[in-house]
Amino acid sequence: MSAVANPGFALAEAPPTPSPGAPLIRASSVNATISSHFLDTAPRRTVAQGDVQCCVSCALGSALEIVHRDWPALAPLFHYFVTASINHGADSNGFLRLDDALATLTAQGICKHSDHDVDRDQPYTLPMAAIRPSPQAFADGAQRVIRRVLMRFQYQRLIGPSWSKAVRDQLRQNRPAVIGFRLPKGYAADQFLDARFEWSDLQRFPASDSGHCVVVTGYDDSRTALQVVDSQGVNRLGGGTWWMGYRVADAGVIQDACSIFV
Repeated sequence: MSAVANPGFALAEAPPTPSPGAPLIRASSVNATISSHFLDTAPRRTVAQGDVQCCVSCALGSALEIVHRDWPALAPLFHYFVTASINHGADSNGFLRLDDALATLTAQGICKHSDHDVDRDQPYTLPMAAIRPSPQAFADGAQRVIRRVLMRFQYQRLIGPSWSKAVRDQLRQNRPAVIGFRLPKGYAADQFLDARFEWSDLQRFPASDSGHCVVVTGYDDSRTALQVVDSQGVNRLGGGTWWMGYRVADAGVIQDACSIFV
């Protein structure tokens, strides 16, 4: 499988700049807690998005699997097809925005993988992404939606000034966080990770003009980093899990984020 150069998160036209207050907020928060917290993510199917720009679908699908432990493995390619081909929520490159992806989950949902098993546990290809789901898949997806409780849906949009603090706050409530961010240079060849599988050096590996989306499943204050589960399969990025340093997360790298809950 060739490495995906642009995994498929649509960046904003004007990149955000780091908030001057983010380091202070992050430091005071870490000093007050010095803790770690990791969500239960196993056992789940490992997804390899291959050539399809569906990282947003993969990250949201993983987040829903985490919060709905009674659900079976889900089908990111169902969600991507509905968002891109039916709801016209993809840009000209096929990239998704988090708003459009969430809108699909509140309307058509996402079906279980066994109802749209077009990949057969292989890396995704563009022909797979073009296969229209069956009526059975649409029916199952309608039962697996992000529901509304009173006046709000069961997700929360996150804001700064410290993204790392906002994500940690959600994780402590056992809410997986989905983040869209600017890819580091050297991502395609896994060069941006140090010996601890961490992106910690923004000078050597600065953010690029390509966007990606992942799910954050834990944090560790002792290493000041967020644990990221990527959709590149088990043959890359330390088996699909790597770390984003708090300083990197708060340096204008993260573009958008939400958490999922029940």
